[in-house]
Amino acid sequence: MEIVDRLAVFPTSSSYTSVKCRLICARRSRDLLAKKIDGLLILFRTILSRLFENKLQVDEAMRIAAFSLAEVNYVTGGVNQLVLETVDKARTRIRCREEIIGGVRLRIYEPYRNGDDPFEFTGLSRGGQQVAKLKKNYEKATDLLIELASLRHNFQMLDRVIKETNRRVNALRYIIIPRLERTLAYIITELDEYEREEFYRIKKIQELKIKRRNGKFSYNPIQDANIFDDTDEDLLF
Repeated sequence: MEIVDRLAVFPTSSSYTSVKCRLICARRSRDLLAKKIDGLLILFRTILSRLFENKLQVDEAMRIAAFSLAEVNYVTGGVNQLVLETVDKARTRIRCREEIIGGVRLRIYEPYRNGDDPFEFTGLSRGGQQVAKLKKNYEKATDLLIELASLRHNFQMLDRVIKETNRRVNALRYIIIPRLERTLAYIITELDEYEREEFYRIKKIQELKIKRRNGKFSYNPIQDANIFDDTDEDLLF
């Protein structure tokens, strides 16, 4: 038994209009989603390139910051215990804001600093320049890490959205739209067949009327059992 992949509809004019509207909407949705994918791919590639650059910068910044800490420990004799005794809350915090691009919510993490610097006078006796350099290097490394977290999150978000949208486009392109096209072709074929049958029936009725007017009509109950006309006199048999 042949299985036809189309919708189970009865071929009427209303079903033809309904399927045609659904087909137009499906094609429009496919085109819009394809344009959305193109726009998201441009943003995705931009974030990917920035992510690679940021990773390289983070590696270099962390290396420089670790080397600066070693310099400070060498000059001052060690600041680890001083840090543990002085710091009770974080001075660098993260602020999050959202941007909606192409219907996708992207999170942008930004660093901000509040409060006084607890190490403002650290290194006055010795190693002041190294301590200032250390703070600067670690602030730069922290900012790069926060930017890396933002890029990483947006990269994963865009990757997931692009895959989901691509699946929808493929479903519309290879499943839904061909099924609607086959259904529409089936309805058109059946309606054309009904129209040909109706045309043939009307033509036969007109031929019988012409024969009746010309006096050449001979009634055959087997051949003309389904012919009925309200405008003519009834046939008695």
